[in-house]
Amino acid sequence: MTGKPKRKFNSVDILLLLLIAAALGFGVYLAAGGLGTAGESVIIEYTVSVDLVRDELVADISKLQTGDTMIESVRGYYLGEIVGVEVRPAESDIANRVTGVVQRRPFPDHSEVIITLRADATVRDGRFFVRGNQILPGLEIFFRTPWFVSRGFCTSIKNLSEVTDDE
Repeated sequence: MTGKPKRKFNSVDILLLLLIAAALGFGVYLAAGGLGTAGESVIIEYTVSVDLVRDELVADISKLQTGDTMIESVRGYYLGEIVGVEVRPAESDIANRVTGVVQRRPFPDHSEVIITLRADATVRDGRFFVRGNQILPGLEIFFRTPWFVSRGFCTSIKNLSEVTDDE
């Protein structure tokens, strides 16, 4: 039988495989946030606003306690520890179609929930990261706690490391 001669594995093949493995490893490193500065460790306090919660769910919200942990419910990463919960009547922007004026009015049978969280964060390029996940105002957050699952928006962030006694 005179088939094709078997190709031998040589040093050039090994070099090519090592080069491909290094390129893949570097790509994973970059995707994981590599080459950025390590950043400064700080403590942040930020608020998550949950709009238009039906009043019958307020009983579940009242179970939230200081010290409960909030977890992002889609990817499961840590968001912080609850340090405050405020429930207030919900409001909505209503446009008067005749005059064109937009007014803020109460939204019946609904509440707005403001959850204040505290977390250890890293500051890189002026942005806050909690365990590698960026937190910024306007960010939509799907979350869960031991008593409540919902969606809200980050409305403010305060760097507690920069707060002075005068404030």
